[in-house]
Amino acid sequence: MAILRYRLLQAAGFFSKENSFGLKELSKELSSDSLIHDEKLLCEASVACYSLSKILEKRYLTQGKAWPGFKKRIFALLNSCCEKEDHDSVHKLLGEIELLNRQFGKFVVGVIEKGRLKAAANIYAHGASLGKAVELSGAEKSNAASYIGMTRIPDKYETIPLRQRLSDARRMF
Repeated sequence: MAILRYRLLQAAGFFSKENSFGLKELSKELSSDSLIHDEKLLCEASVACYSLSKILEKRYLTQGKAWPGFKKRIFALLNSCCEKEDHDSVHKLLGEIELLNRQFGKFVVGVIEKGRLKAAANIYAHGASLGKAVELSGAEKSNAASYIGMTRIPDKYETIPLRQRLSDARRMF
């Protein structure tokens, strides 16, 4: 899948420059891509990009003793993902991120789970159902519903009563 390879190359570039904002924006693009192409693997890459962006924001991680080794392993895994473009390589990347998070992270919610919630919210904001959003993102449905409910995403849709919709439809036809 050319889009996955292209996006992962972008991710490697942002990660090498320790560009957290670029990774976060790329994460949004990947979750949108996953909805457009109905491809879970693109959403998994979105979760990885979001998680890496959050890790880059934590100085205690990027300036710690484990950072050089982690950074080297992430580059190797990103390259593997670009070459293979399969679920196994992306899951290995997510596993490495989760390992660092478990060993050194101080996050209330794990970075992978938070990435899944963000991806689900972005997919939902693009018009997908909650079910489709959690299917692609891998987030727990109840957690995604709660997270989306705390955002302003549901507020942007105006509901029109059924009588009004019927009246409008009759006037058009």
